[in-house]
Formats: sequence, C-alpha cells, structure tokens
Amino acid sequence: MKGLAFSALALSQRFSIITVLQSTLAMQRGHVLSYGLSESFASIRAVDCNVADLGNLDVVVARTFEQALKAVREDGAQSLLLGCTGFVDVAGRVATLLEETLGSYVPVIDPNQAGFGFLVSLVRMKLRPSRLTYSKITTF
Repeated sequence: MKGLAFSALALSQRFSIITVLQSTLAMQRGHVLSYGLSESFASIRAVDCNVADLGNLDVVVARTFEQALKAVREDGAQSLLLGCTGFVDVAGRVATLLEETLGSYVPVIDPNQAGFGFLVSLVRMKLRPSRLTYSKITTF
C-alpha cells in the first residue's frame, strides 16, 4: 500500500482510498498513519460490496464512481487509490466518469496495474534490492 500511496502523491497533493468494505477502513487508515502520510490523506471510503460480488462490473463501477465523486467534492481528494486488488477494470471507467462529470481529469490508480508496472520498470532498469539492506543470507 505504501508504494501505491506514493504513486498517488506523485500525481497529486491529496489522495483518497476507495475500498470494498467498511471492515477494512480501520486497517487502511492505520497504514496511512504508520507511513506518515496523514497530511496528504483526504479520506477513505467504502463501496460496501463483498469481494464475491466484484464480478458485477457495472454495479462496482457505479458504487466506486459514487464514492470517488464524494471523495473529490466533499473530502478534497485530487487522486484516488483503489484499495482492493479485486477492482479489476474499474479504474479507467471511473476516471472517465469523473472527467465527464467534473470537467477535470482525476487519476484513479488500479493497485494491480501500478504494482505490476513498478516491478516491470525495475526489471527494465536492471535494478534489484540493495545488498547493503538485504543480505544474500538471511538468518533467523
């Protein structure tokens, strides 16, 4: 989550998280606090959709758009981070709806694409973890 939050902050000054269930709000708020990002954090909102129901894309997009619009208008979010890897094919559709409604582009970050894209960029740059931080031999 930390890397994804910094992706949002590379694109804006304040971000909100859109997640699936109310039960995950405290955990994700805790992440924001532990990463020291409270000043840049606008809000966290839930779409109240069980993970099993994420296959109904039209419903998920509608609920996500509703919460995303509230995060922007009411909470001051300038970018949005989807807080569940089950939000497949949602980010682009929500970003389009937001732009049509607000008349301005608001980045909506898909955690799957952002995470995979970051890993691909590391491989392309031939980068790997520092051996000064992570030794080859781990002892327990």
